[in-house]
Amino acid sequence: MRKLFKYPLVVPLLLIILAILFRVVSEVQGWMPTNGDEAIMNLAALHISQGRDFPAFFYGQHYLGTFEAYIGSVLYRLFGVSVLTMRLEMIGFYVAFPAVIYIFTKRLYNRNFALIVLALLALGSPYIFALQMRAVGYPELPLFSASLFLVAFAIISNDHWAFQRRMLLYSVYGAIAGLSLWVHVLVAPYILTSGSLLILWRFREMLRMGLWCVLVSFLVGALPLLWYNVHASPGQDTLTNILYMTQVGQGAAYDFWQHILNTLFISIPAVTGLSSQCFLEGIAGSYPFLPIYQLHCFVEQASWGLIYVMLILAAMIMAVVGLRKAQYHRSTMILHSTRFMLLFSVVITLIFYVRGSAPYYTAFLGSRYLICLWVSSPAILYPLWVLPHRRFAINLRFFVFTVIFIALAYDAVVSFYQINQAQAENKQIADLAT
Repeated sequence: MRKLFKYPLVVPLLLIILAILFRVVSEVQGWMPTNGDEAIMNLAALHISQGRDFPAFFYGQHYLGTFEAYIGSVLYRLFGVSVLTMRLEMIGFYVAFPAVIYIFTKRLYNRNFALIVLALLALGSPYIFALQMRAVGYPELPLFSASLFLVAFAIISNDHWAFQRRMLLYSVYGAIAGLSLWVHVLVAPYILTSGSLLILWRFREMLRMGLWCVLVSFLVGALPLLWYNVHASPGQDTLTNILYMTQVGQGAAYDFWQHILNTLFISIPAVTGLSSQCFLEGIAGSYPFLPIYQLHCFVEQASWGLIYVMLILAAMIMAVVGLRKAQYHRSTMILHSTRFMLLFSVVITLIFYVRGSAPYYTAFLGSRYLICLWVSSPAILYPLWVLPHRRFAINLRFFVFTVIFIALAYDAVVSFYQINQAQAENKQIADLAT
């Protein structure tokens, strides 16, 4: 057994396989009932498979691409029409995401830390499992965002590659960027920051050929998005819909501090895995006073959200200090600049999220708009990993990672206890359909 674990791919493969088995088994058991949003995506896949319609966007929402539906339409023809078929597609997206994150984290940091990140991403709360497994236009976004950074990092950190290989990678980057922007604009901060790395470290190469490869492949990937907007009616274009979403909630009737509080104490804990029997979903209702009647629940969520923000700040400071100490060592500067851009993606995402209406109206369910923050998990957790090598610091690091792991593992176990209730809801849906 020890000899088996000496192979570098054994442990990550085992973690990924266990994560897949957990999700497949829970899905086959009918753990998570469907909802209206998933039904619309499944309906789009059915229409595509029948040749009745070829929608570029989610019916009624002209900013959410139907990439899942087109893949699902192929699966429908192969395996039959069912919610389970689409769910298995979502699990496929999930499988690729931790694999990409592991490869990226291993190159950006080290193998042991990459294994810790992979183990944490294999777990999650029932809400996170729902985001990963329901076909509602979100499960593939972390995969696309992580792939953008992995490809960009590969381009800027390898000087010895042949010209043809580099141009191919530029094309791959552009295609992923265009495709992901069609699926959802939530990927835009990660396109901006990963693209900034290419401009910063490959400026001359970008001017010669790289930029053209990126642009051409971007147009191909974003073709459904561009084609729709060329023919869209006034007010029905994607840009108008996105601007409306980011501006709702900025009127005088909305207190900006309520947006910040709900983001810190509800949205961030929810999307990063915190689950509780008394999870508060409406802290702003008691603003400016604390929810005294459930103070221990508030403290739990507030601690999780504030520590998350403190880790972001600490990691950004570490990246900046690392850049200053690198003293023009190119490879080291590339590492620290990539880490900084991963964190800057989180900052941009949170700024746009706070400006919108989701933190005020539905801070818990609206946290799905922060799903791409999973991609930056390695950079955010890294300050805990590099605590000084003293007994207290080592014990603290072990304690924190153990607490996070136990919390996520407990949430995963809770999901199994919800199977009976989910099966009853599925039966009601089936009876209603009949």
